[in-house]
Amino acid sequence: MTMVSSGPISLGGSATSGGLNQSVAVELGLSPTAQISLNDTAVRNLAGIPSGKISLHDLYGKTKFVPLVRSYNSPVTSVIETAPLGATTVVIEVWGGGGGGGSGSGTGMGISSGGDGGAGGYSRSSYTILSSGTQTFTYTVGNYGAGQVAAGPIGNGSGSSVTSALSGFTTMNATGGSGGQRNGNGGAGGIGSGGNAANLTGASGSFLGGTGTPPPSGVYYNTPPTTASSSGAGGLSGNGNGNSGDRGFAGAVVFRYS
Repeated sequence: MTMVSSGPISLGGSATSGGLNQSVAVELGLSPTAQISLNDTAVRNLAGIPSGKISLHDLYGKTKFVPLVRSYNSPVTSVIETAPLGATTVVIEVWGGGGGGGSGSGTGMGISSGGDGGAGGYSRSSYTILSSGTQTFTYTVGNYGAGQVAAGPIGNGSGSSVTSALSGFTTMNATGGSGGQRNGNGGAGGIGSGGNAANLTGASGSFLGGTGTPPPSGVYYNTPPTTASSSGAGGLSGNGNGNSGDRGFAGAVVFRYS
């Protein structure tokens, strides 16, 4: 439910009006008789006023925020993300695109695999939001690198990034992984930078390939993801003459609001 935008309002009780709460306690999911004060953290978060002067009027029209995750894993450039109303914190994760696998070569006893593509880099930050509903971020999701065909060019992944005018924000970047090569050398992993919580380099592609390259584990990636479904993973190499390498996997940007 949402708090009324005008009229009677109180910290306790259970009154409603037109389907809207007049009780701050009930809006916060507390008992109507719970002890509560304007200086409580939950009340300040609801009002969007972390410190300083606060009054009941600051709670008009407010809604208790439910944690929300927005994930983007399709390649895009300079898209605007707006923090939802009521959010007070955001954790942002960024993965660069994975490099494509190198092509195979040779025939018969001389058959050989190319190198796997390198995984994209990773960056993570956490920030306090003081103007939810209007605070914006601009994000780019990097594309995957194409698999190498015969002796053609290698496929490098492209980088992902997040920028913002939020006070104290540092631009986050995760470069793409490099493509694997026909001579068996794996691609280098991408590099993460700008994160205030973590910055990791993607794994390099395996020499003479065959396994693919998982991206760095993020704060919400508790185990290494599989290359079949993971943002930022490097592509498998090809094996033998005429066999192209697989493409890598596109990067991702994730916003986790609370």
